[in-house]
Amino acid sequence: EKLADTVALTEDSAMVSNTYVLTQDSVGSGIYATKNLMKGKPGWTYRLQVVMDFNNDGKTEAYTAECIMPKALKVDSFNISKKKVGEYTLYSLNISAQDDGDVENYYMGKYSINGVWYNKISKYIMFNDVSLNGEYVKNLSVWNFNDVGDKSKFSDDDAKDMIFMSAGDSMVVEFSNISKAYFNFINECASQKNGSN
Repeated sequence: EKLADTVALTEDSAMVSNTYVLTQDSVGSGIYATKNLMKGKPGWTYRLQVVMDFNNDGKTEAYTAECIMPKALKVDSFNISKKKVGEYTLYSLNISAQDDGDVENYYMGKYSINGVWYNKISKYIMFNDVSLNGEYVKNLSVWNFNDVGDKSKFSDDDAKDMIFMSAGDSMVVEFSNISKAYFNFINECASQKNGSN
């Protein structure tokens, strides 16, 4: 089933403006994509417009979101360190990077452990640079994972929502510098859904 009548993405710089019409995938999942691959450009303004009959009253409404794409985060490295906190063993995800001091930055991280991506909003790593503005940070702990050996120390209800690691696990991490509006949106979604999304 087609969810939206039209979905369009416009990108603007001081000299150039491009508009892309997005089409829904063939299974009707609500995922829309451009026909050809495109790559965002830092400093450019991006505007997404969705036209659809949201409230099923027979009239279409237009919904628009806009932001300026921030500069990429300059990461030197990620590492995992193991530490003991009370009776628990934790694996800390650490980042070494140069924070861009020109503006307030907001960061979002996604990760996979042993090839399994944790793509739920409640599992995203979110932080801002209020205390880092313009600093080089070395081994800043941005997230902790409990050791799988401690799983029995948690109730089944708590454990089902937790991510556990073991020595020897492999991890892939993606971090993005995102807009403040998107940062607030993601945090609001997580709080509205109580992290169950």
